[in-house]
Amino acid sequence: MIEDFISKLRGKYNNLKQAQESPRDHSYVHIIWTDLQADGRMTIKQWYDMDGESNPYRSRCHKILQKDDYIVVENWGTDWTHSPAFDMKFTLVDSFYKGELIYPDPIIRETTLKSFVEFDGYTYRSMDQGWKDDKLVWGSLSIYELQKEIGF
Repeated sequence: MIEDFISKLRGKYNNLKQAQESPRDHSYVHIIWTDLQADGRMTIKQWYDMDGESNPYRSRCHKILQKDDYIVVENWGTDWTHSPAFDMKFTLVDSFYKGELIYPDPIIRETTLKSFVEFDGYTYRSMDQGWKDDKLVWGSLSIYELQKEIGF
């Protein structure tokens, strides 16, 4: 299961189609998941197209672990400092690995984080939001849908 998960996650994604169809609602973004080939360790980098890959808005390390019939994606800083409040649990549902935060309502930047991720090896959907006092402070109300780039 873990090999399938990593194989489907690994790669470079972008939401060019979504950004072109609705530029007011969706920035043009890129995500790259890199397999470090070391016991389930991976990195993620996310950036806005206008800023370029050398200026990511998010860069993290992750450890991928299999637990019974689900996968845990541990959240680590680029210095390999663990942030367990942001770990996610993924289950396979109708060919999509669907992820949810393990610990409810973690705090980031003085807001409560709500996070959603799912992917199937071709399509990658995600939504991250920061809430405070029942108001959206950062993030989007809609899901970002990215496609895996061919040949990467």
